[in-house]
Amino acid sequence: MDWEWNENSVLHKISPDITCKELYNAICFELGRYFSGMGFKYLKSKRMLHMLVFQDEQIKLEINIKTSRHNMPGKWVAIDIFPEFSSIALKEIGMEGFLFDEAEIYERNPIKGGSWYLDTYMFNGYEFSEGMFKEIIALIEGKIIPWIDKIKEKEGVKEIILRKRAKFADWSITNRGYGNTVLPEYISLYFPELIKEMGL
Repeated sequence: MDWEWNENSVLHKISPDITCKELYNAICFELGRYFSGMGFKYLKSKRMLHMLVFQDEQIKLEINIKTSRHNMPGKWVAIDIFPEFSSIALKEIGMEGFLFDEAEIYERNPIKGGSWYLDTYMFNGYEFSEGMFKEIIALIEGKIIPWIDKIKEKEGVKEIILRKRAKFADWSITNRGYGNTVLPEYISLYFPELIKEMGL
């Protein structure tokens, strides 16, 4: 991949003198520049949250690029990649919520433990490099973006159900109030046969 940082970017020479905010903003900006060429919109919504957004006629994908209140100047600035998928049709009838997020598509980290909140990919901005940039892009392109199409197919929905079952109790799949999920309504709308087939 041939990519050059923005001309005035602090990424040209990362040092402990660069603030956490400057570094976080610069990394998010470069990810925004890259994925804007793939149909994503880059949004800076909050001080600790930037976002890449893709939407087609059926699915909306929000890739949240988060950082932390516990960053340490000169040592650590968190870069967390959290995807959320939602249904356009359900939003249009007033059903807000997401279909699934990183908990279903990231693997558990056996080194850090088994809790769901460790199913994440976290990077240290002070160690940022072209290699890390490629790693984040590979994560988004390899593990996240393919689900835009997969969730539109019956087999993809079945896979999400199985992934949920591997980590959570069945009631978390069918309970509308659990985690603000609208997956049950999405299944009923597009793949009602799965309710019986998957024992939901």
